[in-house]
Amino acid sequence: MGFDLSTLYIGGVGAVGPSNPHKATPACQGYRTYGAGAEYTFDLAYGSNCGNVLDTSVPGKVSVRNAIHGYTGSVGSVIDRSKKFRVNFMCTFDSTTNT
Repeated sequence: MGFDLSTLYIGGVGAVGPSNPHKATPACQGYRTYGAGAEYTFDLAYGSNCGNVLDTSVPGKVSVRNAIHGYTGSVGSVIDRSKKFRVNFMCTFDSTTNT
């Protein structure tokens, strides 16, 4: 019982679980590419809401925080057979404002 790439998704900085609303959103799921060999890519298009946390507190910079989630297995009344996976990441970009 392990993770398959299709079980990974971008799901925000909160807890990993079976009821994360981003899990079923196609824009939050990855896909296979072969640009530089076999890769699994997450591509957040402008406006995609996958739990992104934006920070503009540093002048001239925009930071985006999120996490890649994975959840598989099940929880019974006595036995927990679930496995959870989360990798947090943050990207910082220079920003300019046109006035």
